[in-house]
Amino acid sequence: VKDIIKSHMFYAKPSNIKESIIFHDADTLDFMGTIGISRILAIVGKEDWTPD
Repeated sequence: VKDIIKSHMFYAKPSNIKESIIFHDADTLDFMGTIGISRILAIVGKEDWTPD
């Protein structure tokens, strides 16, 4: 629990604990917000430079 709390900020590198990585990813998605995530999903696969 302490490790997850220490690394839960979107800019902090998560530890190797699976739960910490999941919590970190959720915090990053929350930080990006609905608009940011929608923009990313709108361009993925549409342009040549985006990953599939």
